[in-house]
This record gives sequence, structure tokens and C-alpha cells, in this order.
Amino acid sequence: MNYNGERLKASLMAGLPTRMKSAGDYVGIPIPPCGDFGSTTSIGVIPPWMPSQQGKDSRLTLHEEIQLFMAYMKPTRDEVAMRKDLVARFIALIASFNAGATVRPVGSCVTGLYLPTSDIDMVLTFQSKRGYTRTTLASFEHKIRISGFSSKIVSVLQASVPLLRITDAITGIEIDLTESDSHAFEATRQVTKWMTATDTQLVKTLVLVVKLFLSIRRCGTTYTGGVNSYLLVWMVIAWVKLDMPTAQVRKVVDGGVDALAQAMEALSTTTTAGSAATPVSAGIQSSVSQTDLGTALIAFFKFWGSKFDYRYKGITFLPDPSYRSKVANYSQTYLLSIRDPADTTVDMGAKAYAIKHVKASFEEAYLILNRMANGDGKNPKGILGTVLGGNFSRFTEKRRMSLSMYTAKQKKARLV
Repeated sequence: MNYNGERLKASLMAGLPTRMKSAGDYVGIPIPPCGDFGSTTSIGVIPPWMPSQQGKDSRLTLHEEIQLFMAYMKPTRDEVAMRKDLVARFIALIASFNAGATVRPVGSCVTGLYLPTSDIDMVLTFQSKRGYTRTTLASFEHKIRISGFSSKIVSVLQASVPLLRITDAITGIEIDLTESDSHAFEATRQVTKWMTATDTQLVKTLVLVVKLFLSIRRCGTTYTGGVNSYLLVWMVIAWVKLDMPTAQVRKVVDGGVDALAQAMEALSTTTTAGSAATPVSAGIQSSVSQTDLGTALIAFFKFWGSKFDYRYKGITFLPDPSYRSKVANYSQTYLLSIRDPADTTVDMGAKAYAIKHVKASFEEAYLILNRMANGDGKNPKGILGTVLGGNFSRFTEKRRMSLSMYTAKQKKARLV
């Protein structure tokens, strides 16, 4: 009987808050795509980063597919301008309230670890000390509602970190607004520092791929008991520092995504559907050696899916990344324990109650990737698309609509 596990899976897939704070152990279950990614229609099944000829003749390695994924997810110039405009408009809105408050972006908006449809984290800072955080945010909620800035506001004031989730009326992008406790700024600084001291591109790639993997399964927020983006960053950095040196991660000769696109175009005009599949990178002339992103992703899923000892081991980053003996939590020994470099008194995994479902999902992903990467990989969704799962039609539509509404606003402003 796995009552706790099944109950947590059901609430997680429904996008409901976790109720596992005092619950005991359970059996982890792989979580399937759900929410916006759970549609069963045929539209959106082929990932938007996959080339049209992929269904005819699979030639891409997992490394190459991840390169195409990153190129697709890279914000366009207009998308960057749209986000900057949104931040500027919200800063001006808060200033117009004359409440002695300023607001600043933090997190992925600053570090660059965001997907095109990701929300923006912002924090309020006051010139003088304020009272109760929930009361403060409630007063700002009322002012924002009557301003016309938002199309929707969700109050999450009873959470351990109270916040307002504000949907911009123009772009549809969400802002998560909290009151500053200084941690948000230090956390952003620590992520930037550690990324610079690590393999920045590798960390960014793994964070964005796994971030989408979790989002597709509604496992990417503390609200549902999942692994939030901040915790994920440190899981990636921990893997790079502690496991990657001994993992079977290869190097590849690589010319970058532009050379990959040129080679694919050349192959599409010279091959037939019956020809033998070879990696597209074989046609790239000018290249450099870099980490094989495919074997890195496989090793990451293997480490967190089956290799790491959650029950007895914890991880700390100061003074250097290392394993440590885990402080026992006798009712919930299954929880992940990683000390926050921005505040070593904080255990970042303490509220990730769905970690065993995340672990089971990672293990399933490892098995799928390992099998497909060693096979012929002939699948119109590709290797990465298959392991991510889900339907991307709503994702692509949300991305398109945000930019469309922003562009319409810009055109209207120029006519005034």
C-alpha cells in the first residue's frame, strides 16, 4: 500500500499544494506529463526545436538535439526587450504608489537561467522597517488590482514565503512578488559566482533542460512539493563538482549550433530516407572539443535517480563542495539535504516532499535515454523530446502570444 505516494502524486499532477509536511515515507512513482503539457492531441507532439526532416531520417545525436533545444529556448532580441519593458513598467508602477518602496528583479531573470515562458521574480525593499509581510503584500495587491496593470493576481500569502503572483495584462508573463529579506539578493549573487567558477554553459544547459522536464510534470515548484529552480541549480552544480569528474561523460568535436544547422541543411539535400543514419556532426569541418551534453544529461539523471544516497548523505558547498553525513529526520529520512550557500542554516531540500517522485522520474529518464542513445533513435520526437514527453502546443502558443501582445503595444505607442 502506497497511500502517501499516490496521494502526493494526485495532488502534484493537479497542481495543488503539498500536504506532506508531517507525513511519513512513501514509494516514489515516475510522474507523467500533466497540466499544460498533458494534452493528448497530435498537435505539438513533435518538439518545436526538432527539424522537419527528423521524422524521415533520424541523424541527430542526443548532444546535437540538446544544442537545438538550447538554440530554440534562447530568448530572441524582441523577447529580451519585452522582459526588460515589463520589469521597467512594474518598477514604475510600484514607485507611483509613493509607499517608500523599491522593487528589483532577482533569480533567473538576473542569472539568465530562464525559459521563454518563465515568470519573473521580484522583491520589494522598503526605506524603513515595515510590519507584517502578509499585511504589506495585501495592501500592494489592492493597489496593483485597481491600477489595471494585471489581468490576474493570485495571493499566496499563507506560504512560508508569502508572495503575489501577478499576471501582466499586456504580455501574460507572471511576476512573483515577495518582500525582501536580503536572502534573494545573496542567493542570486551566489548562483552567479558559482556559475562563473564552474562550466557556465554546461550548468545553464542542464538547468534549462531539467527545469523543463520538471515543469512538464508539475514537479518544479515548492508549492507542489517539487524541486524549485533555485534548488535545481545547486543540484546541477553539485553533480558537476562531485560526480562528473568520475562519471562517463565524453568529449565531442563540435562546431556549435550554427555549424550544426549548416550540416543539417547539406544532409537534407544529399540523403534519402533509406540511407544509413550518421551523426550530423560528422559533416562539420571546423570544430572544437567540448563536453558531450548527451552523456552529461544521462549521467545527471543517473546520479540523482539512482546513485545518490538520499537517506544518509547531504551536500554542502562551503568551504568547498563535499558530501556530509545527513542529520537524521526520523519521520522523513527520504528528503534531499543540500545546504544553501547563501545561508548555510537553510536546508534547501527540506520542503521538497515530492523528491521521491522526482527521483523516480529521473531514474526513468535515465533508463529511457540510455536505451535510446545506444540505439538507432529513429523517432520523430527525437531522443530528448521522447524523454521530456508532453505536448508543446500550449507552450509555443504562450510564447507566441506574449511577444505578439508586446509587439502590438509597441506599434500602438509609436502611433500616439
